Amino acid sequence: MVVPFGVPVDYFDPTFFNAQGLALRKKIAIPIVALLPNVKESFSSYPDEHLSDLAFNQKYGDDILAIYKIDDLDNIEEAKKRGEIEWR
Repeated sequence: MVVPFGVPVDYFDPTFFNAQGLALRKKIAIPIVALLPNVKESFSSYPDEHLSDLAFNQKYGDDILAIYKIDDLDNIEEAKKRGEIEWR
């Protein structure tokens, strides 16, 4: 199986992502969201498509990330501090 690495976690179907092992989950996804909750509205003229990454994740991040098995929150917090992740 070939999967992309370093993409926003919502690129993956939650069932697929959550079924992967811890090591793979840590490698393949960045704990941010990039797609609207209704994916069909993404890449359209939907107004929230124009939000900054930070504002988008503040609005949708908690709800979407809650359905994904994100294991290492300490590393997420450290990455935010280093400026690698713009969220919250």
